[in-house]
Amino acid sequence: MIQYNPKEWFGLIFKFHKADTFRKMLGVLVVYSLFTGILVYAELNIAEMKIFSKVIQIHSLLGFVIGLLLVFRTNSAYDRWWEGRKQWGALVNNCRNAAIKFNAALGSDKNSKLFYAKALGNYPYILKEHLRDGVILEELEKQDEIPHNWLLTKVH
Repeated sequence: MIQYNPKEWFGLIFKFHKADTFRKMLGVLVVYSLFTGILVYAELNIAEMKIFSKVIQIHSLLGFVIGLLLVFRTNSAYDRWWEGRKQWGALVNNCRNAAIKFNAALGSDKNSKLFYAKALGNYPYILKEHLRDGVILEELEKQDEIPHNWLLTKVH
C-alpha cells in the first residue's frame, strides 16, 4: 500500500509510482504531444490554414454517439446481471422446495434422504460447471461431507 500524507497532495500530482504504464507509454505520449502542438501552432498562427475549424463539431458528434453506445452497453450488462440473479434465486428456491417435498415424501428412509441431500447440494455446482467448461466429478460433495440433519429436520 502506498503511504502518503493527505495534507501534502500537491507533490503527489507529479509523482509516478512504480507502475510501468507511464514508462512504457512515454515515447508515444511525447510523439502525440509534439504532433498536436504542431497542429495547434499551425492553426493559430498561419492565416491561410483554417482546415480544422469544423473538427470541434465532429468531435462533439462522435463524443455523443460514443456516450450513447456506452450507456446502452452498461444497461444491457446490468440487465444480463439482473437476469442471472433472478435465475439463481429461482434455482435456490426450487432446490429448497424440492428438499421440503423429498423430506415429506420419503418419510423415515434416511438413506434416500441422504442421497437426495447430496444430489440437491451438488445440482447448482453441476449446473454452473455444465454452463462453463464441464463437470469435474472429483469436486462434488461426497456422502460423508453432507451434514446429516439438514434434510432430516421437519420444516413447518
